[in-house]
Amino acid sequence: MKKLLFSAASLVLMLVAVFIFSPSVKANILPPVDEEGIPPVVTITSPVEGAVVTRRSVVTIEATATDDEGVTQVYYKVNGDTLCTGDASLTSCDWEVPSKRGTYDIVVGAYDASSNLTLDLITVTVK
Repeated sequence: MKKLLFSAASLVLMLVAVFIFSPSVKANILPPVDEEGIPPVVTITSPVEGAVVTRRSVVTIEATATDDEGVTQVYYKVNGDTLCTGDASLTSCDWEVPSKRGTYDIVVGAYDASSNLTLDLITVTVK
């Protein structure tokens, strides 16, 4: 097996090049910030990171989303598939767990009034 070695300086230059020449990468890594510099805060409260859930069950995903200027939209996704969307009052979403065993990524995202987006992500295991 070959190993690639990079100096810290060359790694920094590569990262700078990615940010300069690839706006989509930059947009996905760095969320925009509202005028006050305070993006929304999103926390998945249930299930917890690393939880084991049962196949063919219904799991209620719970989250909180807050922002200094107000949360305008919240969404819940599992492995990229949108389960629920709504306004700030949407604090939970039911997920019908599939029969397929494996790991699943749960993402909850929230937008504020300035269209800033913040995400929280956990991974659960289906057994």
